Amino acid sequence: MADSECKIQVALDLSVHSLMTDAERMKAGKQTQRCYSLNRRTDRPLQLYLTGLEGTEYWTDKVSGFDKWDIHHVKSGHAEYFGKDKVVYLSGDSENELNELIESEVYIIGCMVDHNRHKGVTHQRALDAGVRHARLPLDKYVDMKTRKVLTIDHCFEILLNRVNGMTWREAIIKAIPARKGAQIKDHVDNSDESENEIEENAFECGKSAAETKDLSETQCEEI
Repeated sequence: MADSECKIQVALDLSVHSLMTDAERMKAGKQTQRCYSLNRRTDRPLQLYLTGLEGTEYWTDKVSGFDKWDIHHVKSGHAEYFGKDKVVYLSGDSENELNELIESEVYIIGCMVDHNRHKGVTHQRALDAGVRHARLPLDKYVDMKTRKVLTIDHCFEILLNRVNGMTWREAIIKAIPARKGAQIKDHVDNSDESENEIEENAFECGKSAAETKDLSETQCEEI
């Protein structure tokens, strides 16, 4: 992972473990393992962190080879480790929409499985910590028959798809399971995508916005 040309940072926040039952914690652990597996198999892995590891031995001790995972292990919380100014906590309850991923920010996914017992908890944690928050752009690209609450690994997979060259629309559709009933919107506000067409369709980790714009001048017919 350290050798990856992708420098976009994503942290899975395990500090929420105290809000879950034992069964929920184990489900969250399995979803966290899937995030790691997805990251290992992709061409451009994200810089993946596990934060808030203090007190999570109930799960980590049961995972064979956990201490050898190719990730960043962080016992402290994300705000303390990265600094509040860099953190963006992802929450479906946020009024802010995430439209781009940049290397100077760290995107936090709360490792929460609670079956709707703690609605809005990730948004509230962001507010309490005084850090920025945002929601994935699901509303812009898809209609969902169920509540717009995704699992830990599906949230992560959307980000992973995005940095591996997919548009937001493609990244979301590929990651969301069929049972969620996601349907592509017929009429989408494409203002963001049209303004950043090259960045959306030729996005590669390690390239700046300026570099992708230069690419458009020489390869516009291919895109």
